Amino acid sequence: MLIWILTKRLWQDVGDRRIGIDRLINLLYTCCFHQDIDEMTKVDENFQRRDSVH
Repeated sequence: MLIWILTKRLWQDVGDRRIGIDRLINLLYTCCFHQDIDEMTKVDENFQRRDSVH
């Protein structure tokens, strides 16, 4: 039950922030250490910069 609640909260947060599924997948599979905020930020900024060019 706890996993369901956390999963629902995660997807609600993704929806509220209007995070695209491609951006989310990039964060999930590109970062080695998800607890490292600096790495997550760097990966996300690179993705958004690359995505805005297309």
